[in-house]
Amino acid sequence: MVKSTRLMKTILILFTAWCFILTLYSLRELIEETVREQNWFWMTLAIIVFVLILVAALLLISKMMSHISGKYRTAIIAAIIFVLALASRAIFYMIIATPQFSDFNTFYKVTVRLSLGDNSFIGHNYWQAFSYQLGFPLFMSMFARLFHIYTQAPLIFINSIFASGSVVFIYLIAKRHVKEYAAIFAALIFLFFPLPLDLSAVFTNQHLSMLFILMGLYELGGKWPPPLPKAIFGGIMLSLGNIIRPDAVIFTAAIAVLALLCIRKDLIKPSGIRIRRILLVTGIIVIAFIFLGSLIGQICSWKGVQPNGFSNSFPLYKFAVGSNYSTGGRYSRADDNFLIRNDAFFKDKTVRNKETAVLIKKRLSIGTGKLINLADMKVRFLWTTYKNDYASFHGVYSKIKTNSKLTRSQVNIINSWAKPYDNLLGFILFAVSGVAGIILFRRKRLPAVIMVLVLSFLAFSSLHMLIEVQYRYHYIMLPVLLIISTFAIEKIRKT
Repeated sequence: MVKSTRLMKTILILFTAWCFILTLYSLRELIEETVREQNWFWMTLAIIVFVLILVAALLLISKMMSHISGKYRTAIIAAIIFVLALASRAIFYMIIATPQFSDFNTFYKVTVRLSLGDNSFIGHNYWQAFSYQLGFPLFMSMFARLFHIYTQAPLIFINSIFASGSVVFIYLIAKRHVKEYAAIFAALIFLFFPLPLDLSAVFTNQHLSMLFILMGLYELGGKWPPPLPKAIFGGIMLSLGNIIRPDAVIFTAAIAVLALLCIRKDLIKPSGIRIRRILLVTGIIVIAFIFLGSLIGQICSWKGVQPNGFSNSFPLYKFAVGSNYSTGGRYSRADDNFLIRNDAFFKDKTVRNKETAVLIKKRLSIGTGKLINLADMKVRFLWTTYKNDYASFHGVYSKIKTNSKLTRSQVNIINSWAKPYDNLLGFILFAVSGVAGIILFRRKRLPAVIMVLVLSFLAFSSLHMLIEVQYRYHYIMLPVLLIISTFAIEKIRKT
């Protein structure tokens, strides 16, 4: 626990304000899409489905609370949540049978090639620029080699296991700070969010990275500062999460910021011993985070798997794409052709960075009005379904051969319902998280891990005002907000 002071309260005010702003964005998209598509029936159905899910979740929680007891209660509830999560994801993939495409297909092909000892792909511009993307295929190739599986379905099933594990850790982390029913409710509701279900059908690195991050936060989420063994293990888990996908650096930076806040004189009574311990533990977390990532990257370099390790040789790329007004900060083939596939300057790092910096400067000189519009578009693209399609339906809409049991007309019907439902869930989640921010603001002491989540959410939101955005990128923030929202869920239940 950390003392809530003026600075902490300021952070919570920013968090609460941003949550309520996102609430308005979700409401705006819900109304505009309903009016635009004349989806009054589907919006009504979305509300009805949400109410039914809410009732079902409450009934299931009631059964769990009344019939499960004893020292294995937590393990049994965690197992039930895991089975429900895995079953829903496995069934969804079997029905939709999504052919892999774009980065998902690249990850799949590279996973198979690595499992067969082939790393000839590393000379491609993509892997020269974004060596850090190799972490996930490298990890999954161990499963492919171990179990001799080289087809998509088994690998995606393994990925679904990782995704289901994340749901369990939502429950475990929240349970430490709120009543158990609130923690169970947050985990169960996560099962019904369209985005996690959608991503369970594609070979994405987001599930495994999230699992490692939540495992790390769970280890660090008890006493603050945590004991040294937990600090080391937490740092290792965050590092593994970052190797798989570079999201964990945000959470690690948030831990470091929290440590700096905690050693301020107006936060904690001056105590040399306590200050030294906070700095020591935080230093160990950061060192473990950096050391393991560097070590594994160096090993990959020594073994010839990836000479560049897990480095990002082209960090300006994300900023260039994120500043593109014509695409609203989203990926475009034109940017990819110019920045990645253009051998004329790609091979010369100095020229490449110089040209990219000129492009970014040009894109940011469009005037204040357009920059505000760009920021507005990026928020809508990142946090709502505005002009976004679900990745799992790509096979149905494309000319790729698919074994999907759904026709295009059936998928259109699902989309007509899913998007209003998705925005409705977003509206409720942001609103409840904002209420949780108010509840936390009124507290005198705050759980350290909750403040890490608050800081991470603000950092993630700020960073994506500058870099590329896609709807699926906010996936990592759903558990963050659900865990925070349990404080409001607990309060609502009490009243």
